[in-house]
Amino acid sequence: MTAVAVDNLLFSGAEARVYEGEFFGKRAAFKERLAKGYRHPDMDLAIRSRRTVAEAKALAKCRKWSCTASTPRR
Repeated sequence: MTAVAVDNLLFSGAEARVYEGEFFGKRAAFKERLAKGYRHPDMDLAIRSRRTVAEAKALAKCRKWSCTASTPRR
C-alpha cells in the first residue's frame, strides 16, 4: 500500500488543480496550488504558502463549529 495515490483530476482553475485519490487507504482530495510564472519565485512561494495555511485554518474552524468540511493533512 502506498501512502498517496492520485486517481484523477476533478477540477482545474487559475489558482489550483484538485485531484481525488487515496491517502493511507482512505478516499481523499488533493489540492495542488499552481506557481505563477509572472511572479518572483520567492514571492510566489510565500503567497501560495499563506493561502494554503489560511485555507487550513478556515477548514479547522468549520469543523470546530460542526460544519461539514474536509480535514486538512500535511
